[in-house]
Amino acid sequence: MANQISGASSQPRFMRKERFFLVGAQRYTDNGQASIVQAWDELLERLDEIPDRSEPAVMIGFEDYSRGCELVPGQMPKFHYIAAAEVDRITDVPDGLFSKEVQEAEYAVFSLRGPLSNISGLFRYIYDEWLPASEYRLDPQMMADFEYYREPVNDRNDARVDIYIPIVPK
Repeated sequence: MANQISGASSQPRFMRKERFFLVGAQRYTDNGQASIVQAWDELLERLDEIPDRSEPAVMIGFEDYSRGCELVPGQMPKFHYIAAAEVDRITDVPDGLFSKEVQEAEYAVFSLRGPLSNISGLFRYIYDEWLPASEYRLDPQMMADFEYYREPVNDRNDARVDIYIPIVPK
């Protein structure tokens, strides 16, 4: 299916990512995609308030499945989403924003180069096809994944994003 998603990789590259820190706007996705858009809108409005940003151009969309996750067949999952900037350390988190420490982990990394609207199809491929057929499972210590944006998305039809899935052997 991934080869049918324009600009998506069907096979991941594997890498270990060290512990890192995030500060951003959090929403629960009970309102579907609109909740995610609201988180990004708030982050972008408040980005200059976040101290100690590691790389100003790097943004992360963090999907936290460890609390309040609801999976209903045929519907978008409900989970906590954080639109965030990576920071060198967590200090002076602005009121109303959320901080998160992400532990070191091994990741399967999938890339998408093209329409941002294809990201949901790539997530479906990863969780419905690739992960079950692979020799890996989602790392139960993480119960999360994230989108890594190396550059701002100025054109939603020409986005560049990597999806990091924390994995452990089955």
